[in-house]
Formats: sequence, C-alpha cells, structure tokens
Amino acid sequence: MFLAFDRFSAPFFKALPAPAFLVKIVGGTHSGFTDMDSRLSAAQLARQQTLTRRYATAFLRRYLARDRRFARFLTPADAVAEGMDVELMARVRGASSR
Repeated sequence: MFLAFDRFSAPFFKALPAPAFLVKIVGGTHSGFTDMDSRLSAAQLARQQTLTRRYATAFLRRYLARDRRFARFLTPADAVAEGMDVELMARVRGASSR
C-alpha cells in the first residue's frame, strides 16, 4: 500500500495537539517498518527501521518517562545531522517548526 505523505501524514500531523512530531524518511515507505517491502533494499529497510526506532524511543523517553535529556533528539536540527533522507517536523507548546 502506498500512502502519499502530503495527502495523508502531513494533514494528520497538523491536526494533532502539541507536543507532536512527524518524521519523514525520504525514499521510505509505509511498509518499510516491516522486514518485507519489495520496493526497498535490505539496507534501506534497515535505515528506515533505525530512524524510526531513534525517534520513537526519544519521544517515549521524553514524554512518557519525562526525561528531558531526550528533547534534543526531537528537533529538526537533529534530523539534519542524521542525513539528507530524514526530516522532522515538531510542534511543541503550540509553535511548529520544520
């Protein structure tokens, strides 16, 4: 199944209250979170899974465990440091950034 990012994910993100974070993996796919996606190589699948784990863990540690140290991972600047294939949009305390 193919889900267009701009048509489905972006509008869903805009409707979420803060804190909200959306990670876009350029070249990633919706089913890239599994081990089976014929459109992606094994390396691409591994990259998508690594990025997903990074940001999901940071979000859970920051907001469920209330560990403020993980806020530094939930920024657009952190995504830029991870590479050209990842973008992060964040909405914290009513402000949004990309």
